[in-house]
Amino acid sequence: MKHFYFSEFFNSSTAAKNDIKNEPISDERGRVMLNIKLLVDNVLEPIRDMVCTPIIITSGYRSPQLNKIVGGAVNSQHMLGCAADFYVDGYDPLMMYKVFMYIFNTLEFDQLIYYPIKNIIHVSYVENRNRHEAFIKK
Repeated sequence: MKHFYFSEFFNSSTAAKNDIKNEPISDERGRVMLNIKLLVDNVLEPIRDMVCTPIIITSGYRSPQLNKIVGGAVNSQHMLGCAADFYVDGYDPLMMYKVFMYIFNTLEFDQLIYYPIKNIIHVSYVENRNRHEAFIKK
């Protein structure tokens, strides 16, 4: 993990505002950390190398309590450390769309969603089970 820190994936203003400890329980911590590392190594670092500018994680790991508060899916991959939502510092929607297409055409991923209104990309990576599912949500 050359350009990323685990703390970026656990940081959450919503968790802080709601006094929630956004960390996995001890039994799950090792697996969550491994999943984050796999996501970073296989998807986020290659993107960072391609864009040559910081990638800002807006949502990484989510505890079940935080996931419920933010309205995440009951089976959200964020709760496993397999998903992150991000934007590229200084990128407008057209540039973010190009990042979306780079991921789609070049990288291994499970789920890829671009939200043009928010200018954010959601991406997940699941070791040995990637579906390569992608779409744009208006």
